[in-house]
Amino acid sequence: MDDDTATLHSTWDGERLLFRAGGYWCDGTTWYRPGQVWDPVEQDYEKRRARAAVTVSAADMLDRRADAARAAVLDVATIDAEAPAPVVENWGDHLALWAAHQAERDGALPLERCVVDLATPELSGAQLIGVPEMAELGGITASTLRSYISCGNSEVPQPQALVGGRDQWARAMADDWVEARRRSYEGVRAVMSAGDRDQLSRGAAEVRDHFAADFQSTLWGRPDVRKRWVLRARNEDSDSLAWNVATSLDRVLPTHLLGSTIEGAVLGLADGDLVGRGGSAAECSRAAG
Repeated sequence: MDDDTATLHSTWDGERLLFRAGGYWCDGTTWYRPGQVWDPVEQDYEKRRARAAVTVSAADMLDRRADAARAAVLDVATIDAEAPAPVVENWGDHLALWAAHQAERDGALPLERCVVDLATPELSGAQLIGVPEMAELGGITASTLRSYISCGNSEVPQPQALVGGRDQWARAMADDWVEARRRSYEGVRAVMSAGDRDQLSRGAAEVRDHFAADFQSTLWGRPDVRKRWVLRARNEDSDSLAWNVATSLDRVLPTHLLGSTIEGAVLGLADGDLVGRGGSAAECSRAAG
């Protein structure tokens, strides 16, 4: 518990008033999916509403067939923290027992205002997917996704359900996760790509074009240098090409831009503005043993 308390203030900060297992959250009126896609302008995750979401109250869940006598209140001392959480089969009976205790409390909220669940098509059985489908959407193997999960990779969102002992995610939420991955990796690669030019980045392609023109001019464009191509003029003392590269270092790697980038990164880390990302698949595999 102590390891988790450091992040609680950020989890409950802002509009987040209520969470459902799996990360869906409510601001008191509207339900949203877990934040996946980062908005660099707003410096926050995009708020994407859960489709056709309905807040389910305790009054909605109470069933005439429920019997509070079949439920029991456990003592904290009897709970084994190391053991798997027990699966409650008679949830309706426990809700009835809780409602009875709630009615006896002074100043307790009415059951109509006690939120116990979220109903949305996104969380229906037909819209839930497992690890294989989730991995396929993300363009990775199922074993890689399992490695991410085992080492607590921050990119992988919480599952929305546990069916037959297997994690299940809402398809709509998985699509947001895939979009976030595309923006982080494929999107950056597409923007920085120079196109078909031997699969170089734009910067690398510009450097190649610069030196190709420079070498062409130096070796072929000047008659006094072109004659050095004859066999008797070739020797190991010529360093003109190396000199051209050395004098162009600032063009290859502009130090003033590099300095600003490093300064911004250090200040961002100091202010806690940078969003941490999990390790690589290889690192996760090693951590998973």
